[in-house]
Amino acid sequence: MFSGCVPSVEDLYNFHAENFKANNVVLGASGVNQSGLVSGAEPMLASLSGDASKTDPSIYGGGEFSQYTNDGSAHVFVGFGVNGGWKDMKRSCVQTVISYLMGAGASFSSGGPGKGMHSRLYRNVLQGAHHLGISGASYEISMHDEQGFAGVLLSGTSDNASKMADLAVKELIALGSGAITEEELNRAKATAIASTKMILETPHIISEDLAKNYATWKKTPSVDEFAAMVGQVSKADIEAELKAMIATPLTYGAIGKVNKFPTYRTIESAFK
Repeated sequence: MFSGCVPSVEDLYNFHAENFKANNVVLGASGVNQSGLVSGAEPMLASLSGDASKTDPSIYGGGEFSQYTNDGSAHVFVGFGVNGGWKDMKRSCVQTVISYLMGAGASFSSGGPGKGMHSRLYRNVLQGAHHLGISGASYEISMHDEQGFAGVLLSGTSDNASKMADLAVKELIALGSGAITEEELNRAKATAIASTKMILETPHIISEDLAKNYATWKKTPSVDEFAAMVGQVSKADIEAELKAMIATPLTYGAIGKVNKFPTYRTIESAFK
């Protein structure tokens, strides 16, 4: 649809016209009764009509992106597909636990003392490999209704680009090879539940959450339901998730002095 990487004004108008249709709207609200919400929203939404255009199901294909820069920095991403996306509630729940298990953030991140200090990427990469000058390490998830992908993103210096890529591979392989301890898993699950409860104390986030949940699942699971699903995630689930991910094509990104990074085939072969 887009004529290039950056959409034009015409592209945006066309996107709006194709998708902002009556059957494609979900309205979420917090702190109001339904009758009041309907009476307030109806005048604004009554003019919407028609059906949103049909789209083909998304298909994850993997791929490679590289960009040469000469500023001394390096960024590498190693990831795989997550078939099922948000609509697969169990897999999306397992991915949520993995994100807390792995952790995210720069070597100095906001959020107060202790934030993420027990996560695997903090201990094994930001601290365990600090001599490599790694400045950021995170487990990144990009999920949509039926497809998604997830993986490890590291940032540092180009001189250590190859070792950074090796670390990203190593941390993903560890998730699927029984390296996770019960203590780590239980901490990640407790953090996921606590963070969700804290976030949902904010009214505007509750509204957004209600709308997104209904749009995806046609229902809004309660916090207790979410906590129960998180509580059931096991080490075997983590290992099975990683095995399912690496059965999909590799997504590999490298920015920096690209000649210092391993090739796509080299990274791919590490998971065979």
